[in-house]
Amino acid sequence: MASISAGNMPWVLGSWDFFCAKAKLVVEVDGDSHGDPAQAEYDSARTRWLREQKQYRVIRFWNHKVLYETEAVMARIVAALPPP
Repeated sequence: MASISAGNMPWVLGSWDFFCAKAKLVVEVDGDSHGDPAQAEYDSARTRWLREQKQYRVIRFWNHKVLYETEAVMARIVAALPPP
């Protein structure tokens, strides 16, 4: 997994996955492979770990939602952010 930091910009955790430290928010964008039962179990365990061990909020979107329902996805992300 690559990690990139640019000042106050979010860290990139991996392909299509984003993390904002200040907001303690993880945004996961899932492709078809995440429909596989083994991958779904891994995702669930990882989400649980992030919530319980790191106190991060995790929200997930399917790729097609990000591509074709971008405004709704952005609205959900904004709603998940803490107040300024």
